[in-house]
Amino acid sequence: MAEVVKIDSLEGFESLKEGWNDLLAQSEFDSIFMIHEWLSTWWQVYGSDHELYILAARKNNSIIGLAPLMRTEESGGKVIRFIGTPNADYCDFLGKDKNEIISSILSYLGQHNDEWDSIEFSQIPEISSSCKILESLAKEMLLLYRMKVIETCHVFRYDGGEEGRKDFSLKRGTSLKRFINFFTKMDGLSLEHYQDADKIASL
Repeated sequence: MAEVVKIDSLEGFESLKEGWNDLLAQSEFDSIFMIHEWLSTWWQVYGSDHELYILAARKNNSIIGLAPLMRTEESGGKVIRFIGTPNADYCDFLGKDKNEIISSILSYLGQHNDEWDSIEFSQIPEISSSCKILESLAKEMLLLYRMKVIETCHVFRYDGGEEGRKDFSLKRGTSLKRFINFFTKMDGLSLEHYQDADKIASL
C-alpha cells in the first residue's frame, strides 16, 4: 500500500503542477476539468468557501496517484468532495494503478475520520474503473456507502422547416421565462431530457 500525504496549502497545490497532468494522462479518462490549470484556476475563484484536502499517494519517493479533494463545512458537518464540484463535468482520481491509489486513500481517510463527517465522490465518468473499485473496497472495508448512477442529457430537437433556423438566437441575460416562451413559439423545436444511458448513446 502506498503512503498518503495530505496537501492543504495553495503552495503545496502549486508544487504538484509539474507532474499533475502526467498522472492524469496515465488515467483511463483525460478531461480538461481535471488538469492542474483548470482546478487551480477554479480554486482561486471559488476556493474561499472550502479547504484544500488533496491526497497524494507516494511509493518509492514518487507520487503515483492523486485525489484532488477539498473539504467544506456545511450544516450536516464537514464534507469531502472533488475540487470543482459541482461545476466540473468530470472528476476522478489521477494515476495508473487505481486499485492501489484508491485503496491507500480510503485507508488514509479511515484513519483520519475525525477530519470529516461524510465523503462524496461524484461526477466520476462511466469509463473510469474508480466506481467499481470504490464499491468493492467499501464492502471489503465494511464502510457505510451509497452508490448513485446519474445519467442526464438535455437535447434540443428541431423538426421544423429550414426557414425557421435563422431565428435560433437568444440575447445574453435572457430570463428563464423568456427562454421557455421562445422555444414554445418556435414551431418544431422542443427540449427533451434523457436520463437513460442507452437512450443517450443512441442520440
